[in-house]
Amino acid sequence: MDDPPLYPAAAPARRLAARQLLPTLLILVAFAAPTAAAGRTSEIARSGDSFAGLDGSFANLGVPKINNINTVVFNARLTDTSDGNADDSGIYRYFNASYAGVAPIVGSGVQEVLREGAPLGLVADDLVAGDLFLAATRLQNSQALGGVSPVAGWFSSIALELPVSGGLTGGDSAIVVEQVDRAFTVVAREGDEVADVPDEDAVFGDLRGFKLFGLGGNRNVGFFAAMNGTEEGSADNTALFRYAPATSPGANSVRVVAREGDEFGGVFSPTMNDLGAIAFLAGLEIGNLTGPTGLARIAPGGLGASVLLQEGDALADGSGNFDRFGNIRINNASHLAFTALLDDTPGIDGSSVADDSGIYLHDGVTVHELVREGDLVPGGDGRFGRFEDAVTSAVPWPALNDRDEVAFRVRLTHTDSDRDSGIYLAAPGALIEVAREGDAFEDASFASFDDPALNNGGIVAFLTELAVPTDDAPGLFEPGAGEGGGLPVLETALVMSDGIDFAVVAREGDALPGGTLLDIVFNNDPRGDVNGLSDSGVIVYKAIYDDGTNAINSWRPDLGWRNAGDGSWDDAGNWYMGLPPNPDLDVFLDPPGDVNVDGPGADTTVRSLALGNSTGRARLVLGSGILATLEGLTIGANGELVGGGALGGAVHNDGLVSVAAGTLLSMAGDVFNAATIHVGDGATIAFAGLYSGPGDIAGEGTARFGGGLAPGASPGLLNIAGHAVLEAGNTLVLELAGLARGTGYDALDVGGTLTLGGTLEILLTDDHGLAPGEFYLLLQAALIEGDFADVLLPTVVGLDLTLVRTASTLGLRVQAVPVPPAALLTIAPLLALYRRRR
Repeated sequence: MDDPPLYPAAAPARRLAARQLLPTLLILVAFAAPTAAAGRTSEIARSGDSFAGLDGSFANLGVPKINNINTVVFNARLTDTSDGNADDSGIYRYFNASYAGVAPIVGSGVQEVLREGAPLGLVADDLVAGDLFLAATRLQNSQALGGVSPVAGWFSSIALELPVSGGLTGGDSAIVVEQVDRAFTVVAREGDEVADVPDEDAVFGDLRGFKLFGLGGNRNVGFFAAMNGTEEGSADNTALFRYAPATSPGANSVRVVAREGDEFGGVFSPTMNDLGAIAFLAGLEIGNLTGPTGLARIAPGGLGASVLLQEGDALADGSGNFDRFGNIRINNASHLAFTALLDDTPGIDGSSVADDSGIYLHDGVTVHELVREGDLVPGGDGRFGRFEDAVTSAVPWPALNDRDEVAFRVRLTHTDSDRDSGIYLAAPGALIEVAREGDAFEDASFASFDDPALNNGGIVAFLTELAVPTDDAPGLFEPGAGEGGGLPVLETALVMSDGIDFAVVAREGDALPGGTLLDIVFNNDPRGDVNGLSDSGVIVYKAIYDDGTNAINSWRPDLGWRNAGDGSWDDAGNWYMGLPPNPDLDVFLDPPGDVNVDGPGADTTVRSLALGNSTGRARLVLGSGILATLEGLTIGANGELVGGGALGGAVHNDGLVSVAAGTLLSMAGDVFNAATIHVGDGATIAFAGLYSGPGDIAGEGTARFGGGLAPGASPGLLNIAGHAVLEAGNTLVLELAGLARGTGYDALDVGGTLTLGGTLEILLTDDHGLAPGEFYLLLQAALIEGDFADVLLPTVVGLDLTLVRTASTLGLRVQAVPVPPAALLTIAPLLALYRRRR
C-alpha cells in the first residue's frame, strides 16, 4: 500500500469554479467524467484475528463507524471463546496512533470496550452485558469540550443501548455511557424510577431500538424513552431526556427536555449535536397527534424547547406552505436541515411540473430553500423529483455539515435519457451535481446510488453500482447498448468526492490486503454525526472477501496539490478533495509543473510529506507555523525547502534546503542530507537530531549541531562553507576505515569558525587497523574555538592515540607505545607477526 500516488487530471474549469464559489452563488454546471485517484488501505481487524487479551477470535464483524479524530468502533461476533454463546460478542475500539496522548491500547491497536457476559464494574447492582453484536452505540464525534478530557490524553467515549443479561430486575435493557477508559456510568435502566417527572409510579420502559440519539463532546447523552406508570398513560408516556455528568455528588444528571403531554402532543425524530443542542419534530396539539407538527430546538444545556417553524407556515417567497416535515439534522451552529412536503404551490409550467417538496435550512432566523422539486438540475437536462418515496412514503435524511452544506440522493424527472438519479451538494444559494447516473467513471458508468455521508469539509462518500460494459452490452447508456442481448456487469464501489476530485475507496474485485473484495458495507447513517467518513478524509468500511472472510478496513487518500499554480498551504481548496493537511494523511507536493507554495502559517502535523519527486519543481516556503511530520519529510531532486521556521520529524534531502538570510531554521528530527543545504548570510540552521549524509552545507551562515553529527555516508567528508557549532549535547562520530581523507575516514571542513563542544567519538570500522606513524586530519576550519567536553578514542594494544590541535586543524596521531628495554625480548616476536599480517 506504499506505492507512489496517482494524481487526477486537472479538473474542468467550470467544476473548479463551482467548488470555489459554493458558499455564495448558484452554479448550474454540466457534469464531466470524473477521474479517480489513489489512496491507501490498511486492515484494522479481520475474521480469524486473535491477539493478546482477547478470549477467542473474531468471526463476524459489524459495520464500523469513525469519528473526527479517527477512533473506530465496531461490534463483533466471536468464536472459540471460553464460555461459548455466553461471551461470544463484544464492542471494540481502534485508536489512531497519529494523535499524541491517546489512552492505552492493547494487541494490534484494537481495544475491547465491553464483552458479552462481562460486568460493567459498577459499585452496586452490577449490570452484566448481554449479546452485543447488534447493540446500538454512539461514538463521541469530536474532542471533549470544556476541559473534561482525561489527564492522560484524548479519549473517545462511547454510549451504548445495552442489552442486559444480569444485574437488572425490572427489565433487560439500559443506556450507559463510558466516562473513562472502559469504566461505565448508568444513564437509565429499564424498570428504574424516572426521577425527573412528577409521576410517582413512572419507570423507564424498554430502552432499545434507536432510543439513543446523541453523544456530545461534553459527554451529554441524548435519548428517547417510553415510560410505564405515567398518570395519563399513552398521552404522556414518552419524553426526550438528556444526561450530563453530575457536577456534585448525588446530583441528578438525567433531565427531561421535552415531554409528550406537557407542551407537546408528541416528540419525534430527535437528533443532537456535539454541544448537546437537540432538534426534534413536535406535535403541537396536546392529545391530538393528527394536529400540526413543528420543528423544535433545545439549546445546549437548556431544558425548554422553542418551536422554529410549524406546518401551515408560508414559504418566504409565497410559493406555498409547509404541509409535512420530514427528517431533520442539526449542526454545531444549531442550524437545522430538513425535508418538507408543501401545499398550495403554483406548480411549474402551468402546473405540469410538480413543485410540492424540497430540502430546507433553518439558521435560527431565516428559512433557506436549498432545492425544490421541479427545479432544473445543474446543466438543465432534467428536474428534481419528489422528495418522498412513491412506494414507502419515506423521505430522505439530509446529511448536514457545519458549513450549512447538505448532501442528498434524489430521483430525477424530465430527463432525455436514463440518467434519472444523482448525488447533489447544496448550500444557501449554491448547488453542485456530484455524480449522475450514466456518467462515465473509470472503465464504467454510474448506475445507482445509496444515500451519501458528508463531512465538515464538504466531502461526500457513497456506495454506487457501476455498470461495466461487456462484449454483449457496450455500455448501459451508450447507443446500441444491449443490442447483443446482454447487460453490463454491475460492480459495487465506494466513492469519495468533493465535486471536483474523485477517489475509488474500494471496488468489487479489488485485490486488497485481506483478499479479493466481493462486497462493501458502508455506514452512511445520517442520524448521528458519526458514520463511516471522518473530517480528515479517512473512511472505514466492512469488506467481505470472496473466500468468506470479512474485515474492517481503513482507507486514507494521498493528499496532493491540485492547484495548477502557486498558492498557500493554508488554503484547503489548493489540496486534493479540498482537504487540509492533517496527521492522518500522506502529503505530496509532487506536481507535474513548477509551483511555489507558501506556508503553513499555523502549526501543522502531517503523516508524511514528499516534496519535488515528480517532473515539476516544487518550492515550499516555510511560514510561521511548525511543520511536523510523523513519518518524515522527503525532499526529491526537484524539491526546494525555503526560508526560516521549524520542522518536526525526520528529513531526507535529495534536493535543496535554503535558509533565508537572517533567519533561523530549526530541525527537530534526524536529517540525512544527500544534496545541498544552503544557509544564507546571518542565518542559522539548528539540527536537534542526528545529522548525516554525503551532501554539503553551503552559504555563509551557521550550522548548529545538537543531536549528533556523522559526516558523509560511512565514511565521508562534510563541507560546511560558513560556520559550525557543536553544541554541548552533541556527539561528533568519526569513522576510520582507511587512510584516504573523506573516503577512507570521516572528516569535517569548515570555511568559517568551528566551535567545539559535546563529545568526540572515534570508531574503527571495516576491520581497519592502525599503525604507528599514521595521521588522520579530522577537522579543519578557518578558526577552531572551544573544546570537547569528552573524547572517546578506540583502545589499541601497543599504540598511543593522541589528538593534535592547531588554530585551524584537529587531527589524530598514531604512535607506538614506548616499551621498556627489559620488555623488548618479550614483545619483539609479536611485533614481527603483526607486521607480517599487515
